[in-house]
Amino acid sequence: MSDLKSTWPSCEWLTYAQVAERLGIEVKMVRQLVRDGGLLARGGDDPQRIPADLLPGGVISKYLRGVISVLRDGGFSDDEALRWLLEQDESMGGTPAWALHHDLHREVTRRAQAMAF
Repeated sequence: MSDLKSTWPSCEWLTYAQVAERLGIEVKMVRQLVRDGGLLARGGDDPQRIPADLLPGGVISKYLRGVISVLRDGGFSDDEALRWLLEQDESMGGTPAWALHHDLHREVTRRAQAMAF
């Protein structure tokens, strides 16, 4: 897991089991969320990891799925979309993932649309 810290923005990386525990759901539901675009997981890892920043307080932003969809439709890979969500953006006061939970979801979606198309 040391390669995650050196190549990805600094954050806590969770296993599917840890995410399931935080959300109060079964692991199979976490896999389904990732498969359906409700969450993003870091590709290539065994096991894959999900950044805790996407679920502060054990809550997934209801806007995350839409942002993921916009980025995917614009040609972003899941790793590229995840990296963008985790990169600091001082004009938003934090990361886009943080902004989704702090009443800046319209701005995050607008920027995702602008980047994707």
